[in-house]
Amino acid sequence: MIPILINAFRLAGSAAIGYFANDVASGVQKLLPASTQQKTVDSSGRPAWWFMAIILLLLGGVFFIIFKMIFGKKAKTAFSIILVGGVCYAIDCYMGIDSSAMLATALVTLTTGAGVLTSANLSFLPERIEYVAATQLTGVKVTVQGDGVVFDSDANGLTHIGVNRVIGQLTNSYVLTLADGVFKNKNVLFEFTNSAAQTPIVYYDSDSSAPIGQLPLFLQMMKVPLLVGGNDFTDFATLSLPSLAAGDSITVLYQDGTVQANMNRQDLQYRLGYTQNIVNTPIYQIDNYNKMIKSVTVNCLAAQTGYMQRWAPSLKGTAVKGQE
Repeated sequence: MIPILINAFRLAGSAAIGYFANDVASGVQKLLPASTQQKTVDSSGRPAWWFMAIILLLLGGVFFIIFKMIFGKKAKTAFSIILVGGVCYAIDCYMGIDSSAMLATALVTLTTGAGVLTSANLSFLPERIEYVAATQLTGVKVTVQGDGVVFDSDANGLTHIGVNRVIGQLTNSYVLTLADGVFKNKNVLFEFTNSAAQTPIVYYDSDSSAPIGQLPLFLQMMKVPLLVGGNDFTDFATLSLPSLAAGDSITVLYQDGTVQANMNRQDLQYRLGYTQNIVNTPIYQIDNYNKMIKSVTVNCLAAQTGYMQRWAPSLKGTAVKGQE
């Protein structure tokens, strides 16, 4: 009977150490001073390896004492718990079982009224934010401490970017992609400017995180001026041109050297239909998520404002808790 109990404790201990060590580490971190907490996480926001080693040893010690009290000389089997538990933890956290996925969660309810600003904060940057608004918001601005403004748009840009790569649109809904994964341990300020007597709820969600040892990328959004004549753009993920006129033209140079010249706004809408189902006027956008386009020249008959998104890394050493 005793051997059976020993094996049962050994297996249970392995699971406890391997799969709950991270939770124990988080609990211990909360008891530490803020300055010390910042030193106990690694570049991906997880507990640092040396901190986890201490937690694993502490848990192993606890199990050793339990085994010593119950089984006496059989307590040496506790060492197998530490070994197996460490392997389980490595598999759990460093081989991809750990997940940063989040279901849509309410961030803030906007205060009613045209021109009314509502702010909200998070300690991380989610992959996306979403909202439903009968009247498009006047503006959305997202600022990440240390990295600056990563998203800044007025109503025209929101109407374009808010339906980018959306296959099925909920009525009056807009989805704004902020990054290609969760940015952990970042102080983030969200600023929403309402446009009417409405109270939209803004949600956030994520379904991916960067590979271990890598940071996700911001999908940085900015307004860009287009002057009369030719305007060249490179290194972008999307280029939105809500004020593109019927007489304006676009020339696209692809990475393989192919050139498409004298494209118009109807051409853009046609091609946009490959990636999303919302292409009604004035959704004039060039999608370059797959990086097949080397450069674009937009020839304008009148000055106008465009909106560009580009993939951008976080600046080194700007995280709240030592993320680099």
